[in-house]
Amino acid sequence: MRHAVQIKMLASRGFNLNRTDLQTLAELRIDEATALMTAAPPRPDGAYYLAGYAVECALKAAIAKLNNQHDWPEKTFVTECHTHNILALVRLAGLEAVRKTDAAANPALAQNWLIVQRWSERSRYERHSRAKTQKMIDAVTDNVEWGASMDQGPLVIEQIDEGAKLASAFDKRTPLQAVFWLKESEDGEWFLYLASDQINDSNFDLAYGEVVRLLRPGSNMWLDTFQVKVTGSDDPIAKAVLAIQQKYPGKLATRLRNRMLGGVSVDEVYIYPFPVSVAA
Repeated sequence: MRHAVQIKMLASRGFNLNRTDLQTLAELRIDEATALMTAAPPRPDGAYYLAGYAVECALKAAIAKLNNQHDWPEKTFVTECHTHNILALVRLAGLEAVRKTDAAANPALAQNWLIVQRWSERSRYERHSRAKTQKMIDAVTDNVEWGASMDQGPLVIEQIDEGAKLASAFDKRTPLQAVFWLKESEDGEWFLYLASDQINDSNFDLAYGEVVRLLRPGSNMWLDTFQVKVTGSDDPIAKAVLAIQQKYPGKLATRLRNRMLGGVSVDEVYIYPFPVSVAA
């Protein structure tokens, strides 16, 4: 096996990984994901999870390059870097501006990022179709290098208004059941969720393509497409938000802090009332 020497070397070093180690792990993980998909029968659940870890390892290799001797920083040195969040790692690697510029110039690359950013560590507890997993592997292997901009402090009125504008425009083509901003406890990232019972794995690309179209350069909305997540209303977080909407119906937004939603620890969630209204 062509990686046998590297595997033995990594095992002997424990968790003291450097840039080269992480690059090797990235290559290993995508090779393993591909092997699982070509197995008889295919194993898309494990393949999807491993493909995401390939991206994580590649981005952490980029972060390690920023440090002396290309070493990966200890947890006590940069706790923030020890995360599984793809967009957070892009930012920490100093690749955010490059990603945005390249994605704007290359629609195929932008689409690949949209696919990859759906991955999270929780993927190991979820089922994934063969089609979805193959798209993930294709997105990862189509890019030579991997590695969103948003103030991760309190959600401000401008962000709320922009989210309402996007949701209102999106709803004209794809009716929405829930719209909410959510910040997870682990990574502290704010994301706008657009949840619809018409969105599933087979048409996710089309749904996200609509987000990209609405937020194209020259539009009157300034949100970054990578701050937006589209999901089916059967997603665990979306289902939890829908239950809250039923409990607190009305024309006022619901804002909750420090709770579990769909099995995820959440610092804060802002749930728009329905129908979502746009500020004049």
